[in-house]
Amino acid sequence: MPDPLKRSTSVLRATHAPWDGPLVRPAMSNTEERHERFRVTSRYVELGGKPAIPVSGELHYSRVPRARWEERLRLMKAGGITVVASYTFWIHHERTEGKVSFDDGLDVAAFVRLCREVGLDVVLRVGPWCHGEVRNGGFPDWVKAAPAQHRTNDPAYLDLVGRWFGYLGEELAGLLGPDSNVIGIQLENELYDQPDHLTELKRLARNAGLSAPVWTATAWGGAELPDGEVLPLFGGYGDGFWVDADAPWDPTFREHYFFSHTWDDPGIGADVRGQLGTRAAAAPRTPSALSRPPPASSRGAWPPPTSAGPGLRAWMWVRWRTTRSATARPGRVTTCLPAA
Repeated sequence: MPDPLKRSTSVLRATHAPWDGPLVRPAMSNTEERHERFRVTSRYVELGGKPAIPVSGELHYSRVPRARWEERLRLMKAGGITVVASYTFWIHHERTEGKVSFDDGLDVAAFVRLCREVGLDVVLRVGPWCHGEVRNGGFPDWVKAAPAQHRTNDPAYLDLVGRWFGYLGEELAGLLGPDSNVIGIQLENELYDQPDHLTELKRLARNAGLSAPVWTATAWGGAELPDGEVLPLFGGYGDGFWVDADAPWDPTFREHYFFSHTWDDPGIGADVRGQLGTRAAAAPRTPSALSRPPPASSRGAWPPPTSAGPGLRAWMWVRWRTTRSATARPGRVTTCLPAA
């Protein structure tokens, strides 16, 4: 009977492919709103001058009792989280027009300071429209009822947003800048076809005193974003909390457990895409120029035979290649690359 402890070993050989072009440092975080620690490049994020992969997790301060903030933050850090992302829900702070509250569990400045004490960076998702499974997408009822074209450059709407951003800027005064732990600000959420509006929101936020080395906007679904103004943000669900318990596990969930330069997820934001009826509803997953299939002569026996068709073969090869390349040089496989 063979000894179960004696197993055959094989040598894994990883070959690293050189970059197609030189490293590029965009203006964002490098010359504009330059940060002491946090920088972005065309290949990776830099922390303290070294390539790094920040790990972000959500904790919405206005949804958690203030007395529990520190415990939750320390649990997140213990689990490997390095960046905390939080919405600033307008509806929680200004339920009645002109009556703005940043007291107790709404004290966003205290939350940012506590994150710094715990050793966590912060991304503020300022909206003003957030979604986040909150009523009106985060708009106070009086804002939703206002006679304005919401989520556009309608001056009536921008006037309301400018005032809200002004309140946030006053609260966060002294907590933003080159040495701040606020390393990112997200504008809007799942806005697919108004790049000019995102640019205007960024202008309003800056005028209100908000600043960060990185400005982001959601890019999934083929969203049109203003070039150079925001870093395209992609996401995906490793499991669907909305799926019925007896429903099968969707194949798209599995994909997020592998390194890849394919960013988009056909499931994330699908409800909004369908409602809009725009090209975002049927947008394909976005491949990167870095994940081109290899020449046929170099594939050998990989990928293994499959009946799922050539599309899956390429998908399997890309993930095999990038996962193993990561063992040779982790900075080669990152989550911060410009959209192709």
